[in-house]
Amino acid sequence: MEKDVTFISQLTKAQFELKVYIAALACDLQDVDDILQETNVYIWRKADTYDPSRPFLPWAKALAKYQVLRWRKDLERDKLVLDDTAIELLADDALSEVDHDVQMLALRRSLRRLTDEEFKLLKSKYVARKRIPELAREFHVSEGAIASRLFRIRKYLHTSISEMLKMLRRQDGEQ
Repeated sequence: MEKDVTFISQLTKAQFELKVYIAALACDLQDVDDILQETNVYIWRKADTYDPSRPFLPWAKALAKYQVLRWRKDLERDKLVLDDTAIELLADDALSEVDHDVQMLALRRSLRRLTDEEFKLLKSKYVARKRIPELAREFHVSEGAIASRLFRIRKYLHTSISEMLKMLRRQDGEQ
């Protein structure tokens, strides 16, 4: 109990320094409070890994840095913009009936489930607009392998988005 009180006291005292540190690392100052809140939760979850014989603030800043990097990675995924062809591949009759914001939410959630490699491939294809031969060289695989990967990713996204939209419709119908 005493250990928890001491830890909470140290975390509370560190709030200003953590906020300044996060503000220095964050891309958008409007995100600082959200990142700080997530950082506080993360620090609390990691409390048992803190060594009280060492200074608290450097340890907390290391965890805050991790949270900022995670936040920025999530933002990067949110910024992925697909061209019209990609949207057509993802869309079907069911998608056209759903509000655009809900579609984008489902797309973002599905994109977050991709591996880093899959996400990088999609970004190279649809944001940087690279062609299959260029992607094959970049990823050190055959053109056929790239085409297959893109097909599987698009199929996964289509299925994932459709399932999320069905789930959202069910939830909406229950309310």
